[in-house]
Amino acid sequence: AMDPHVWLDLGNIAKMAECIRDEFAALDPAGRKTYEKNCSALLEKIHEADEEIKKKLAPFKGREFFVYHAAFGYFAHRYHLKQTAVELGGREIAPARLAVADFMTIRAGRANPHVLDKLAVDYYGVMTPLQQVGNITVPEARIIQIAPWEKSLIKAIEKAILASDIGITPSNDGSVIRLVFPELTEERRKDIVKDVRKKGEDAKVAVRNIRRDGNDALKKLAKTEISEDEIKSMEDELQKLTDKYVKNIGDLVEEKSKEVLTV
Repeated sequence: AMDPHVWLDLGNIAKMAECIRDEFAALDPAGRKTYEKNCSALLEKIHEADEEIKKKLAPFKGREFFVYHAAFGYFAHRYHLKQTAVELGGREIAPARLAVADFMTIRAGRANPHVLDKLAVDYYGVMTPLQQVGNITVPEARIIQIAPWEKSLIKAIEKAILASDIGITPSNDGSVIRLVFPELTEERRKDIVKDVRKKGEDAKVAVRNIRRDGNDALKKLAKTEISEDEIKSMEDELQKLTDKYVKNIGDLVEEKSKEVLTV
């Protein structure tokens, strides 16, 4: 379906402002100068906001972010990000999608910045995602480096890390925070793979449950004006979607398992 949230692209907002200016000027020629002046001031603010957002999101180019409803397509496209929705077509499939998020946060003995995805920091009284208060990089295979936008945040970030289940004590040099990941033992790697496979199976069950609910809903349509062929077509499409997501989950499980077992 078409994404109607066009205003989440500031470029589109600027176009809307210009269209409104022109329409008002056409309806009220005497006020043209006022409309043009106000529109220019608004366009300047839009440009400033756009540049600021671009600057802050530049370090996250290509990164994926999770949302409940897929409403941020225009925003993601403008700032070179990728949105992943927890629900699809109005149907919540949280276990399946959130299992993917869980895979991303699993430690594999190497530095994985996604282990920080669930962390929030007290930023002037507001709990803010860690990614929004600093630049996160991986300078070496087993080191994550966090450079806060403000040095005063170092203590708050370290506090959030220590309170999490990451299991690594951070260190800092007054400017950046470093997390050094220890090598995992073979036994620990095997335990992690078991956990990954369990999460994968839970996600597949969640997807199949949605297929079941969908088929139940389609059976009720048999008593309506919708033809049997149309219902069969929808059942086939539902099965294709189920097969697609089950396969995607299986691929993710294998990929993550391989990553965990690779020394």
